[in-house]
Amino acid sequence: MSGAPVGASDESTRKRPSSADSGADVRNRVDSAGLATPRVPWEQVILVCALVGTSQMTWGALVPALPQYAQQFGASAVILGLLVSSFGLGRLLVNVPAGLLLRRVPARALLLTVTGALALLTLVTGFIDTVELLVAARFVAGLLGGSAVTVGLAVLTQRTSPSNRGSILSAVQAVQLAGAAVGPVLGGVVLTVSTLPFVFVVAAIPLILVIVWELLRPSPAFWSSEFVHDAEPTDETEMSGPTGSPASDARARRRALIGVCVLGFGIFFVRFGGDQSLIPLVAYDRGGLTPLTLGLAYGLTTVVSLAILPWVGRRLNAGHRRGLLIVPTLLAAAAICLYPLATSPWFFGGLIVATGVLSGIGSLVPGVILADVTPRSRVGSAVGLFRTVGDAGAVVGPLALGAVFDALGVTWAVAFLAAVSVVTLAIYLALARGTRGAS
Repeated sequence: MSGAPVGASDESTRKRPSSADSGADVRNRVDSAGLATPRVPWEQVILVCALVGTSQMTWGALVPALPQYAQQFGASAVILGLLVSSFGLGRLLVNVPAGLLLRRVPARALLLTVTGALALLTLVTGFIDTVELLVAARFVAGLLGGSAVTVGLAVLTQRTSPSNRGSILSAVQAVQLAGAAVGPVLGGVVLTVSTLPFVFVVAAIPLILVIVWELLRPSPAFWSSEFVHDAEPTDETEMSGPTGSPASDARARRRALIGVCVLGFGIFFVRFGGDQSLIPLVAYDRGGLTPLTLGLAYGLTTVVSLAILPWVGRRLNAGHRRGLLIVPTLLAAAAICLYPLATSPWFFGGLIVATGVLSGIGSLVPGVILADVTPRSRVGSAVGLFRTVGDAGAVVGPLALGAVFDALGVTWAVAFLAAVSVVTLAIYLALARGTRGAS
């Protein structure tokens, strides 16, 4: 049993361990029932998380630099918008194809190829001297960045088991949160003390270092191709439908997956339409915040979210799904409705932290449910679909909320934002009804 891969579900993983049962990459522990269960190789998990996080840093670090870069060419605000949207379009188009490639291309080779290409493109982007090439480079960066995140998340999801699923997926969310927070700060500091092209060089360095780390520390067990094949059903992993027949189980899982994608749409709608668009828009006039205090509120949100993620992960490991999804989502929706009443900086800033932390808890659960209801061989395409629908919410959210805000004002805009969150939750619960592990 030495070296047994994570997520293996054959009988050998359920025998009592002997003193010889150990391995460099994957070892076993005894659960509360006295059965041996796989112990995750955390170095590899951290490496994949770091590849995802530093990939996100390559575009987060460029946020302060792109406006100045575009201005060097005399570019208008429309061109700057095109730079941003071209990256988003590339990411939107690539999620499903990247997930499907996991069935045909070895996961480690695919992940290192797309992250390596992303790092190289980021390095050279700072030396591009035409707007047309810059727009094209941002589109390709969207393709590569979207592939890196989709493949990385799918790799981790395939290698989870019910006993560690929450911890692993909360770890990658923690790294994503940290990367999203650190990226713009890093770019701003470099832009302040150095030249514009150097921002692109520095943005690529963390990703390059993680790639080198992975090349120096391979783990054949973790990267085994068996993770693209379905495990044999066990009492622990089988998710029964209403009747328990294979056909009804498959239909129930498909409904649950559709419901998870609907949740993803709502989560990205709220995150990009609310947290990154509508709320900053009203924070200054209505809430009395300054750019500094708004940044501090979002920074505190990240710190609190990171602090509670280990607890959330342990709860998910223990099998809790419904409560961690429903309660934070409804509380966040209720808090969102209070924004029109928040006319002091402390009140408004407190709402930003409360809604951000609660939404963050709820946003972790769909990925865990996706792993619960999706066979390993289809995880890549399922993650790609989930991210594509989510990215659609990221595109629609700011546009829809902006239109409601302009036409009806802030009260109706935040009510609409809260309603989207509640309605997508209700749709998921209706679709996932009767699917054990998803409801």
